[in-house]
Amino acid sequence: MLQVSQERKLEVEMEPPSEIIEVMTVFLGGLKFSPPGGRWMFHAGSKNFGGGGFGLELYVDFNRRNIAALKLLRSSCGSKLDGTVEQAITVLQDYFIEEIELLGGGGLMFEAVSHPHKTVLDRVTSEMVVRFAAKFANYLDEKFKECFYLIPMTGLTCVEEINEPEFVWWPWNKDLGEVADKFNFHRTELVAGQFPPLIEGFSLTPLFNNDSWLGCFATHDTYGEAKLRRMAGALFLGLELKNSLMISGAKQPKGLFSVKQGRYGFKTISSPLPHLIAPVTVTNEVAEFVRNVLRAATGDTRLSVALECCGAAWKQSERDRFMQLCVAFDALFGVNGRVTQSIKEGVKKNAENVAEAEDRCRLLLRMRNDLLHGESFALAQCADYLEYNERFGVLPSRDQISLLRACVWNLAIAPT
Repeated sequence: MLQVSQERKLEVEMEPPSEIIEVMTVFLGGLKFSPPGGRWMFHAGSKNFGGGGFGLELYVDFNRRNIAALKLLRSSCGSKLDGTVEQAITVLQDYFIEEIELLGGGGLMFEAVSHPHKTVLDRVTSEMVVRFAAKFANYLDEKFKECFYLIPMTGLTCVEEINEPEFVWWPWNKDLGEVADKFNFHRTELVAGQFPPLIEGFSLTPLFNNDSWLGCFATHDTYGEAKLRRMAGALFLGLELKNSLMISGAKQPKGLFSVKQGRYGFKTISSPLPHLIAPVTVTNEVAEFVRNVLRAATGDTRLSVALECCGAAWKQSERDRFMQLCVAFDALFGVNGRVTQSIKEGVKKNAENVAEAEDRCRLLLRMRNDLLHGESFALAQCADYLEYNERFGVLPSRDQISLLRACVWNLAIAPT
């Protein structure tokens, strides 16, 4: 069995969390020196001018590898990943190759010959596994550094610049010099007033006085896109309904621009924001709403998911938007085994200023059930639609948004 070198023994490292040791134990136990298993060949070890290092052939127990990936996603390090098993597997394999010296390096080739029916775990010491696990958190920190994501919102003015640790709302002509400095860009490479905000190289969309920027900080594209949907949800709830629901058939400029350490990225994805029929006059009250609910959502996972649901619903048809916003209520208040009752209780508590809030919620949930169970196709066909309209003097689809807004605002400003 491979032994820890004297040099390694003298190193002083922090004890890794037991859950990460378990992840690595399961993963290494799934790497075999001979079949059966999926063949995995790679080159590892130190390389100088294209030479050096060594090649190794292992056979992977896919079931153990997947279990290790799932345990990683559920561990304290899981929040640094994008939540997919595929990425977790890639990270574990890349880390194994990069830090293979901690497990004996080229000595594993001799282990493969002398003990072909064993696994890597069988042929390393427990101390080596601990040392291997100890560097993993730092590896993730280096691999997944914070990035800045930016999209334009045409037709929506930024009346008050917002700068928070996780998100920003900027005017169209914001000087991006600080972003360039933070991510080691030349200031001349990032320019305001156009999307993408690069000096050259893309088909550009010019921005004007009625436009603005939405941006967020995240370690992955997946998180960045989710946070931008969250921002869209805050805007959707914060704007007056006469403005937020006046959506044209046009589309916001396509693309997600990101700035990373010394480089940029651009994905041609659809914007989470709708194109409003006419430029909207944004008040300071709207800016206050957006700032406060997004700030509160930073430490409240239920609120953050609800806002993402609202953002995803904004561009949808009335029927689909209604269903998506019902999910937002569930995100805020739903409790397993008593979803309907817990939502009604949550609405009653957090929308105290809305007359008969619990009764409104009850009827909205009944309409949601009609749509979900196929008893009605369109919202207006639901059995309770006419009663709701006559009783409260408002369309259910609009009142649902107002009720959700009241709950979100109360949760955002409520003392912790």
